Amino acid sequence: MRLTPTLRFIILLSGLTGAVATMQRPAPGSAAPRSIAIQNVYVITMTSATPLLSANVLVRNGQIVSLNANAEELRSATVRVDGAGSFLIPGLTDAHVHLPTSPALSRRVCDLLIANGITTVFELGGSPAQLKLRDDIRTGKVRGPRIYVSGPPLGDPHGLDTTTSPDYIEREVLAQKRAGYDFIKLHGDLSRAAYRRLNSVARQNLIRLVGHAPRNLGVQAMLDERQEAVAHIEEYLYAYFYFRKNIRSLLSDVDTQTRLLATRTARAGTTVISTLEVFRGIPQQISNLDRVLSRQEVQYIPKSLGDLWGWWPPHNSYTSRFGRDTIPWFERQYRIMMGIVSAFHDAGVPLLAGTDTPTAAVVPGFSLHDELRQMVIAGLSPYEALKTATVNPATFMQTSSEAGTIEVGRRADMILLSANPLEDINRTRQIKGVLVNGEWYSKERLMQLVRPRQDAAYEANH
Repeated sequence: MRLTPTLRFIILLSGLTGAVATMQRPAPGSAAPRSIAIQNVYVITMTSATPLLSANVLVRNGQIVSLNANAEELRSATVRVDGAGSFLIPGLTDAHVHLPTSPALSRRVCDLLIANGITTVFELGGSPAQLKLRDDIRTGKVRGPRIYVSGPPLGDPHGLDTTTSPDYIEREVLAQKRAGYDFIKLHGDLSRAAYRRLNSVARQNLIRLVGHAPRNLGVQAMLDERQEAVAHIEEYLYAYFYFRKNIRSLLSDVDTQTRLLATRTARAGTTVISTLEVFRGIPQQISNLDRVLSRQEVQYIPKSLGDLWGWWPPHNSYTSRFGRDTIPWFERQYRIMMGIVSAFHDAGVPLLAGTDTPTAAVVPGFSLHDELRQMVIAGLSPYEALKTATVNPATFMQTSSEAGTIEVGRRADMILLSANPLEDINRTRQIKGVLVNGEWYSKERLMQLVRPRQDAAYEANH
């Protein structure tokens, strides 16, 4: 049997688990239903690892109003979904994405995110274009996940200039705060004085500092200043392991050094974003780029987006710079990063699942499920891995009273799955429906959000 693009997407997203939505698809441009009932469903609230049994979840105007709705309330719902045998979890957060500035491309990426149950993202490299997208989604003008946006990065990523003055940094932080950004993003080197001012001014003005480590200053400076969040686990490679002169001696005792880093990071209260899968993909692309790009989900990446982010040969971001002789070194670094995740988790460092999509071969939406799998391989339980994409991001954003769990009064961003992800984290891919921004997307609607890049009809209508 020849697999059509739509059938391939069904296999990727839900393992041919069957349709469940009992609603009719709203006409284009129609208002979101006022009330939605998901009946007789197991609920993984994320307040406990024990699912609620046979719950009847009622949503009104995008908010959870009951987990035990009565028969009359269920009958009155505009949309009723049969949840028998299914599992409801909170919508997922990807804590490190880069959304295109092009409206057409950003819509494509947002559709991929929703189709994979990503209901919130942290945009870590923003501009006025992403601020507009954020606001358009919140007002219902555009379909997409909830977005938190950082300002344009501060610091010199090339390590050539550390003369930026503390006063300049302060002006930039205040300007980004006034512009409405949700985060300040550090990406590059600064002087010690400028870095200290960056942290203090951001903290005084209640805007979170998220980003790379100051690689010229090292991890200790970052922890002394209590940077709020680190955008990649790999920053500990550059700002600690590589920061020392005697690397070979240091790498002979990685476990001890990693536990020391974990203790220091926990004491500083710093949150760390994972981005394991993107790094794991580097040696894979160097080894066999054709195989990596032949994965079925890659077909959903528009060629122009892949061009911008160095996906395709001969200009792939990694194969154009690194030879096959570097593969063992990248694999070694990846193993160190996995050990860091395990040690940080054990020490109580807050971890957030993030992907750095659409970096080469990191497919928006699909890659977060890969990231959760990496967290489990690193030693987290499926429940603990799910927390990194639900509870922990809401805690970091100080919105845990609104999001991250399934409780009465919380925002109704949720995913209906065909099987229990607490038994196998890969089951987060088995999506039967998504509730985001008060709107229910059945499997049929999710399939209509995603089209291969060769699909001219999709381009014409989106």
